[in-house]
Amino acid sequence: MKLKDFMTLSFYAAAQVLALCLCFLQLAGFVLQNPYQTPSPWLRLGLAGGLFFVGWRFAVAGLIGFFLFIPVSGFMHLRLGLENILLETLFCGMYLGWAARKAVSRELFGRDMPLAAVCSHGLIIVVFCSMLGVLRFFTPDFFIYRILFTQPLDQIDVLFSYRAGLTLICALCLFEMVRRESPSLLPSGRLYRIIVLQAGLIAVFSAIQLFFQYPVMRLPGLFSPFADIHSFAGYAVLLFVFFLSTSLPPAIAGPGQTRRKARILPGCLAGIFLACIVLSNSRSTWLVALAALAAALLSRTSRRKALAWTGAGLVSLVVLSGIFHGATRDFGDTLSTSMRHNIVVRVRNLISLPGDFLTHRSRGEVQTVNSRLSLWKRALELAWSDPVAGAGIGSFYRNSAASDASEEKCGTQTAATARQNVHNWYLQLLAELGAPGFALMLGLIWMCVSPAVSEPASGSQVKRALGLGLTAYGASCLASHHLILNTQQYMIFFLLAWLCPQPPGKALRHRWSVVVAGAVALVAGYQLLGPMAAQPPTAAYGLYPREAGDALGRRWTMREFGFPVRVENDVMFLEFQGAAPNIPGGRQRLTLFLDGREFDEVILDSAAAKRLGYPTGDRIGQTVRLSGKLDRAYNPATRGAGGDNRDLGVLTGDVRFLPDLPGSPPSGR
Repeated sequence: MKLKDFMTLSFYAAAQVLALCLCFLQLAGFVLQNPYQTPSPWLRLGLAGGLFFVGWRFAVAGLIGFFLFIPVSGFMHLRLGLENILLETLFCGMYLGWAARKAVSRELFGRDMPLAAVCSHGLIIVVFCSMLGVLRFFTPDFFIYRILFTQPLDQIDVLFSYRAGLTLICALCLFEMVRRESPSLLPSGRLYRIIVLQAGLIAVFSAIQLFFQYPVMRLPGLFSPFADIHSFAGYAVLLFVFFLSTSLPPAIAGPGQTRRKARILPGCLAGIFLACIVLSNSRSTWLVALAALAAALLSRTSRRKALAWTGAGLVSLVVLSGIFHGATRDFGDTLSTSMRHNIVVRVRNLISLPGDFLTHRSRGEVQTVNSRLSLWKRALELAWSDPVAGAGIGSFYRNSAASDASEEKCGTQTAATARQNVHNWYLQLLAELGAPGFALMLGLIWMCVSPAVSEPASGSQVKRALGLGLTAYGASCLASHHLILNTQQYMIFFLLAWLCPQPPGKALRHRWSVVVAGAVALVAGYQLLGPMAAQPPTAAYGLYPREAGDALGRRWTMREFGFPVRVENDVMFLEFQGAAPNIPGGRQRLTLFLDGREFDEVILDSAAAKRLGYPTGDRIGQTVRLSGKLDRAYNPATRGAGGDNRDLGVLTGDVRFLPDLPGSPPSGR
């Protein structure tokens, strides 16, 4: 085997093996969850086996079913309040079965790959190393325990980097799976029919929320079956542009249909999703929809008519949105008064927005623009601080509050203390994965979308319409970050895979595979051995998730725990509440350590919280590691106190710092 072939296969094999390991860990976590939870472990094992069989035997049907199930999963998440990890579990089971079949037939590591697939494999490696860069400070037993048994993770949890990385890697594996199976998926306009079916499901779930308030419209606009108004409106823009493009001649026409009749369905669906965009109240998406409508008009009519229709569309957006939100905001007012008031306010705000922005008036629209500019600035500063490795996948939200303490106020919240995502998916990707990961992702998208958009009129209208729809979706991500959500990633990478061109030839494959493989190897080495490796750990070890805490924000620890603390003042105050009444002997011994040195031993022998204070000495401004060790823990399930199978240590909250008060020398005894 030639050296180039060996490097190519090694590169592909490394990405596939990493992906398979993560998928297996996810599926194992699903099967091995707390045995006291429902469904039973045997039922979960049977479901995992069924998913494996579907991937092995019915990969094409499984992929189509998975794509159609995504909005159903989103609706279940909204209505039932479930942590939305179901999609990862379903996909991982199918992918393991599909990969096993490909491995048996010796087709898993295909040699002839398009350049887009080379970029996707490189991204898998870069994302995996980025996850390791964030998670390296955990001990393996803690990491595996948290992943297998406490999978729901909040964005403030450092282990959310694992969840974000797993979701993106699964989406890239879905891209590879659909790309490899696309010859079986494409014939007879199947792509068009699949998108129509999914669009129908989304329209039904939206209508249920709009007319029956199920789920309750707690956000300022329509969003079902997705998580928020921006993700809903972003995908609605994709569908609007797709159906608008397919409704224009030449249209999709099946056997026995005239082209005019074939344009009726996509035309109606385009109108439905334009209404969804209006009702979502995602104003940044309005602009994308208007730009798409103006572009379609310019390609079909004169410039003057196109401008007139676009202006009429803008007025319609404002009026329709004002009617809808005016009718639902305050049921105490009469409907006509509420409608008229909100229409006037929305028109006035849009007209006066530039002047308000220049004069720094604090109205809602100006506040939105200012807060986004502040977040974009943070993302650029974070990307500049480490342009090669970035801050780590899934870490911007967690670190955004401390990124710049000198920023001005944005409305009622201080930008330096408000945790937020970037509200620009591209900048968030750049800040978290660095310039190489950013370039690989944009290269992957460009190589799939560009050929489809430039498809001649005599070519595939469905592919061209889908390319235009994905372009509009990409534009909507300029002012929002909905592509970090798992439902959005799976849908977008599924559609991108349909547009992936066929392998161009061995020479190009060899040249670019070697270049990408070398670049990825350098980036991965930098991520694992570079400056991030020398930083002190910022992760909390031994604390259960915040969702498992109490009303005061305290969390249960394990038997051993530790976390970093930045010393802010003269006295450090701690609070611990033990589980002594539930333990034989009625007492727990807690040993406290500071940077590995024991400094106190506390006896917890009652149900009351114990508050402790310790002098910090000359450590003000330094980051220290506070840790503790208990002689015994409490497991509620084994004591017959419920289905909680965790080993609980003590309840503890955030560390507080105050100046040393005269006359009250601090002591932990």
